[in-house]
Amino acid sequence: MKKFTLLAGALLLFAASGMAQEKEPTKILLVPEADAGKTVAFTLEAMSVIEAKCLGCHSPSGKSDKAKEKLQWEKLQTLSGADAMAKLDELLEVLDKGEMPPAKMVEKYPNMKLTEEESAKLHKWAEAALAKLE
Repeated sequence: MKKFTLLAGALLLFAASGMAQEKEPTKILLVPEADAGKTVAFTLEAMSVIEAKCLGCHSPSGKSDKAKEKLQWEKLQTLSGADAMAKLDELLEVLDKGEMPPAKMVEKYPNMKLTEEESAKLHKWAEAALAKLE
């Protein structure tokens, strides 16, 4: 009976560990600025804001299909020069207008609102990235 209990316990533990791995969020690899070349790269400051406030919606595992269509951060790194520049221009416009995150998201999750400092970090990064591509 002890062997059966131990075996059943081990199987439950194994199954539970497998389920825990399935629920782990998708990790996104963002290219740091130092390793970029002519690819859009991210400063550590920009990466910290993107991870905290943007990837929840703008990544393959994001919550919103509309947000995934508009921008996926890791795909930004694979765009050609003109396409990347257009996406960065669009990002700057959204930041200037204060349109991200959307009002409904902020209403539901007030902590997701970009602070002025966070917005400024993303703006500074996007301008520099755009200048590198030009």
